[in-house]
Amino acid sequence: MSSVVLAVTLALAVELPDAVQAEVAQAEAAGLPSAPFEEKAREGLAKGVPEGRIVSVLDGMEVDLGHAKDVLGLDDPSGELLVAASRALDAGVSEGTVRRLGSDEILGVLALSGVADLVAQGFSESQAVGLVEAGLASGAPERSLTGLASAASSLLHTGASHAQVSGALSAAVVSGRSPLSSVPASEGGPPEHANNDNPNSNRDKDKEKTNNKGGKSK
Repeated sequence: MSSVVLAVTLALAVELPDAVQAEVAQAEAAGLPSAPFEEKAREGLAKGVPEGRIVSVLDGMEVDLGHAKDVLGLDDPSGELLVAASRALDAGVSEGTVRRLGSDEILGVLALSGVADLVAQGFSESQAVGLVEAGLASGAPERSLTGLASAASSLLHTGASHAQVSGALSAAVVSGRSPLSSVPASEGGPPEHANNDNPNSNRDKDKEKTNNKGGKSK
């Protein structure tokens, strides 16, 4: 077990300090879920962050998540959705977009996280939203949206422009394929045969080549 994992495990078993518990209770009283605050507090404790600093961070979280909740307009959003919405707002995504993409409790987390990550990489809001909405409209939205930011980062590292990357990823998500299928193998993408509709096609071609060679030698 690594030292980081051990520290986190021990932090989970430790009771939160009174001042931190008071901040969590304050967030709950404001209608916010306690999970994100407890998770952030325990993360800080595991890293040895001073108690006062943790309290300050939780204060800021209460403001940010409270604003995210107001923007979403949902009565009881999950902590994950609030965190994703807050990240998107912090990245500069418009409130209207956050409200629209966050209307689905489950896919909203993936959608908002995807838009926030793409905007942080330099994509315009319209490019980011276009990719995410294409993924939502595909036959496999979870598969299309998972790994979107990672695939975009890998393609940008090949020297492609944001517009080129947007086009390549759009083609993948519209067809319901994983965004990572657009990444060259040299950049960490899947092997070439992973993009074929029929995984046996390469073996059939190899067999055909072997048979042809055998025929020529006779």
